[in-house]
Amino acid sequence: MKNNIKKHAGSFWTIRKSILAIVAGGAISTAVISSASGISLKLVANDASEIAESYVPEWELADDLQFEMKNMGYKKLQYKISANEQQFGEIEETLSEVENTVTALSELAAHHEMEEVTRNLADFESAYSLFVNKMDEFHSDLQNLHQIENGMETHLL
Repeated sequence: MKNNIKKHAGSFWTIRKSILAIVAGGAISTAVISSASGISLKLVANDASEIAESYVPEWELADDLQFEMKNMGYKKLQYKISANEQQFGEIEETLSEVENTVTALSELAAHHEMEEVTRNLADFESAYSLFVNKMDEFHSDLQNLHQIENGMETHLL
């Protein structure tokens, strides 16, 4: 009987060691996996920040650019109808906003090496400079037209 107790005591110690080894191994593997997942999470967060810094502002700026161009078209129609120089001043302010947006997009594209955006901006800038020239011609032609109309009114009266 005494041998049986020693035998059980020895196996109890072995079971205890086995349980401790399993628990310790589980704790160590959990800590390693946890630290690896923490590092992965930081890498993903950094990548997500870079994506947000490069693409979200790009979308926002592109949306701003589209809105400003539509707004300019609306203001041009208002100016055409009213021939009010204050309206043309608003067009010039919008032109300035467009130029600021294009500059911001260019800087963003250069910083994040976005070749497609850079190509599109180059095309836009050439079309935009032509547009600005045509707006200046439109403005001077409309002013001349109104001067002629005013001259005709004075001669007819």
